This record gives sequence, C-alpha cells and structure tokens, in this order.
Amino acid sequence: MPCKICRTLDALLDLNNFILFQTLSTAVVQLLVTLPPQHIKWNHKCTGVVCFVKDNPKRSYFIRVYDIEVTI
Repeated sequence: MPCKICRTLDALLDLNNFILFQTLSTAVVQLLVTLPPQHIKWNHKCTGVVCFVKDNPKRSYFIRVYDIEVTI
C-alpha cells in the first residue's frame, strides 16, 4: 500500500489536474499562522506542498498549498 505522501503526490500529478493549471514551481512547506486578536504566537497549520501555478481558464496565477495530511 503506498504511503500517504505518495498518494497525495500522485493526486497532484493527475492528468486532469495538469490540464487545468500549469505548475511553475513546487516546494515542501510548513504553513504557520497567527491567531487574532493579538497575533503574538505562531501556530502550525499544516505540512504540505506549495505550488506556484498558472491557471489558464482563469487567466491568473495562484499560490496553492496542498496538505499532505489530508486523506484522499
């Protein structure tokens, strides 16, 4: 049985996803956020893959974060 990360990466590379957008750059990241109202402490939100993508149908560029902990 493939690992959770492998299944997630396979989903990212799915041909249907590739047709919708073009990945220009990819990296592994930890997303940290602060919570209101004081914003004084960093909190771990997720660990995953971030992609800088060109979305052809929307004629726009986006930064998308895919959480590798989410079960597919």
